Amino acid sequence: REVGFADEISFIGDFKATYREMAKFRAAALFPYVSFSMTFEELGNLAVPIFVPRHHSKHVYDPPLYTASKVSFITHFSRLPNFETFTRALVVHFDSLADLFAKLAPAQDARIAALRATMAARVAASRRERLGLWQAALR
Repeated sequence: REVGFADEISFIGDFKATYREMAKFRAAALFPYVSFSMTFEELGNLAVPIFVPRHHSKHVYDPPLYTASKVSFITHFSRLPNFETFTRALVVHFDSLADLFAKLAPAQDARIAALRATMAARVAASRRERLGLWQAALR
């Protein structure tokens, strides 16, 4: 049987959702635990506004296995500002849970909707660009 769009499942911790369900999320708060996450990519490509803690201490990174010394561990964490969660456009950063709740309050519905629309437009433009590149490459 062919797998349809609604049959694809994403796991976020113990939470399971189809991509159709995830696309309906008003927003998502992510607490990064690795430098790259498919959940981050999936939500971004679904144009779900993503909220990430601004301060690294609120992230939940496990020490990477390759950190053999305190110096290599510190070096790894000094690279955090260069990770996708900090450099990608349209990711919203929050300073505390109170700040997150304020940014997600019903009074912010118009801002969140505008953010979602901007994300959707950028995703569509990116897909058109990639499709054009592949079409040109395969000619």
